[in-house]
Amino acid sequence: MNQASHKTIIALAVTTLMIGILNLFNEYGSTSEQLIFSQAAQYLHLLLCVMIIIALFKLYQKTSNTPQQNPDINKLTQELSQQKFALDQHSIIAITDIKGTITYVNDKFISISEYSEDELIGKNHRILNSGSHSSDFFRNMYLTISSGKVWKGEIQNKSKSGKSYWVDTTIVPFTNNAGKVSSYIAIRTDITQRIKDASNLLKAKEDAESADLAKGEFLANMSHEIRTPMNGILGMLGIIEKTELNPQQKKHLELAQNSARTLLTIINDILDFSKIDAGQLQIESIDFDLRKLIDDFAASQAIRINEKNLELIVDTRKVLISHVKGDPVRLQQILTNLVSNSLKFTNKGEIKIKAALHDSGESGLILYCSISDTGIGIPKNKQSNLFDLFTQADSSTTRQYGGTGLGLSISKRLCTLMDGSISLHSEEGSGSRFYFSIQLKKSTQESHIKPESDIKDLHVLIVDKNDSYRLALKKQLVLWGANVTTACNANNALSKIHTARLPGGHPVNLVITDLNLPDMSGVELMKSIRFSFTEKISLAITTQISHQFDMSLISDSGFQFHITKPITTESLLNLLSDYKNPSKQKKEAPVQDISHIDKAKTHINNTKSILLVEDNLINQEVAKTLLEDLGFHVCIASNGLEALDILRAKPNKFDLILMDCQMPELDGYETTKAIRRSEAGEAVKHITIIAMTANALKGDKEKCINAGMNDYISKPVDPELLKEMLSL
Repeated sequence: MNQASHKTIIALAVTTLMIGILNLFNEYGSTSEQLIFSQAAQYLHLLLCVMIIIALFKLYQKTSNTPQQNPDINKLTQELSQQKFALDQHSIIAITDIKGTITYVNDKFISISEYSEDELIGKNHRILNSGSHSSDFFRNMYLTISSGKVWKGEIQNKSKSGKSYWVDTTIVPFTNNAGKVSSYIAIRTDITQRIKDASNLLKAKEDAESADLAKGEFLANMSHEIRTPMNGILGMLGIIEKTELNPQQKKHLELAQNSARTLLTIINDILDFSKIDAGQLQIESIDFDLRKLIDDFAASQAIRINEKNLELIVDTRKVLISHVKGDPVRLQQILTNLVSNSLKFTNKGEIKIKAALHDSGESGLILYCSISDTGIGIPKNKQSNLFDLFTQADSSTTRQYGGTGLGLSISKRLCTLMDGSISLHSEEGSGSRFYFSIQLKKSTQESHIKPESDIKDLHVLIVDKNDSYRLALKKQLVLWGANVTTACNANNALSKIHTARLPGGHPVNLVITDLNLPDMSGVELMKSIRFSFTEKISLAITTQISHQFDMSLISDSGFQFHITKPITTESLLNLLSDYKNPSKQKKEAPVQDISHIDKAKTHINNTKSILLVEDNLINQEVAKTLLEDLGFHVCIASNGLEALDILRAKPNKFDLILMDCQMPELDGYETTKAIRRSEAGEAVKHITIIAMTANALKGDKEKCINAGMNDYISKPVDPELLKEMLSL
């Protein structure tokens, strides 16, 4: 072994020993010393790698044609070869002098650069410059390594063929005996695919955001374009309805209105689903009375349900707290979709709404609700995808039941948006039951629902042919403390009243009976009670909301109370209050003559003047007629510029402005901002401005408010909602 080989082996051994000593010091040194020892060990480790490569390179040169005689040299050669092989499999390595001239490259460097070794050795490293990095980038790199510090970063290089590639690079400076930097070793890893994947991911993200933006803009335009003519159609039909029509014309008008409302329902379903899909639907969190919402909803559905001779049952006895925080509109939308679905597939029996409110800790509440029916049921093989888009249990072209199939899909997505879920249990021929849950929050107006007076001494007899109805009403009254007996017909009721009068019994104080019983009418039952029993028994009769009940029957048969079905919590509480306080009993209000309502207009100050800013001619006519019928003076501007001119000319004429948002020349947002900037004069700077627009997406109301408007109403305009808004 020659002297150079001995020196190489000694240098390798000394370097390895120094790394071991530094690691040992690192375990026992202070924090600052540990940092120094660790950095020194890293430098020596890199030096060791370089020395191995150089030593092996020289050893190969000197021994390539000479048989190896010394076993130590053979072993060292083998170890060096293995270490170099391992290093070459992972890293792209090059050594340069301080001017950047390449003095060594490994095979991976040659492979990725596409240059031969001869083409690289002696050339400046700038041969790989891709031109992608600034001069400051390389200046900072040079300042770092020339000061003896390690530089790390990602560099884009260019191969011989012009192909770009990325490398994760660590450049380590080496110093000579005088302590000056004499060369640099660069160890790189190919990260081209990673950079490409990241770039593709970023592009996909940008494309998705662009698609969402386009989808949102399309949805906004579609919402406006669809709602605008629908506002005209429904508005004009409403105007015609107030004119003198013969019976046939009234019938045709009614059919046209029903068709228009059906079309609007379908349009709203499609737009709602699109809004959810585009992330444009906003879930509110406002205070509302949960019990009242369910009661009012049930009352609104009762006429439709009664028209099919179905019983509507409401069970809210487990809703013990009235006021909550959430989105009442979307909750009612879920209820509407599910009840409409049940009504569509149920021809006899009942539909039942059951709700329960559970505490979920701290400020949280969970509403569990079920809608069950006695309809045709849903086959098992149709249930798994029933909540999918445009899916129905009967999807054939000859199907008996109409609809888009969107209602259930929208309900599922609304439940998800409100951190809830929806599910189904159904058997073909045995009806269906939909369950859903949503998250609500506790309200500061929280109040528990119970009768004003103690009813523990009250014995109530419920008489009704419907088992579910009797059970629901009984459970609610028992929950409040009453003693309750039920009967399925009049004869059974009379028998139970008699039994309750026997010694040890608790006489019946209040009878709640349906008007229509299997064996006799509720009126006849009450007459029998009055004739057969001398003690005072209070009598209440229940009828369907659609039934035209003759109030004179109360005096003829002895009724004190009349309640319409479905019996809600509020109506039941009112009944108990009237029973306990007969002097405060509320008399049923006489039916109003609707023909006088529009003429009276007593609730609105008919001296008010409104500036209507609207570009659509049909909507101008609809809104003008509607507002004039409400007693307002109306002036019309076809766009924002015209509105500003009118306000400047007549600064004290108008009490408020109804502002469309999308108009030519100057839209409603910019017009409002101009008014707030006093561009129409100081006198109207603070005038009330209400947006009346077909834009009804997430953020549209906020956009109106941010522009300076005071309130917002969407098209098609609900005349009652507009009337209420303008009355405030």
